[in-house]
Amino acid sequence: MKRCLEIYEKILGDEFEILSEKTFCKLDIEPLLIERVSKREESSLEAFRSQFGDVQKGDMVAFETSLYTKHRLYSELPEDEKIRFYTS
Repeated sequence: MKRCLEIYEKILGDEFEILSEKTFCKLDIEPLLIERVSKREESSLEAFRSQFGDVQKGDMVAFETSLYTKHRLYSELPEDEKIRFYTS
């Protein structure tokens, strides 16, 4: 949840308020699984910060530019498939 909130807040900026609620699960989840998932989530969040850390909150032009020029998957798309919703 921490990863999702940080990403949404960065992308959407201050014009949106994101509300979240913690829920509790009564399932008996293996502690090692929880640890693995937590590490993967933190690694994913670090990758996001590395990719978009210099982008100002809510700057959609900068997000799209970074996505289509630096991201290892999106940067390889043919130009006609790089859909742009925001322009400078």
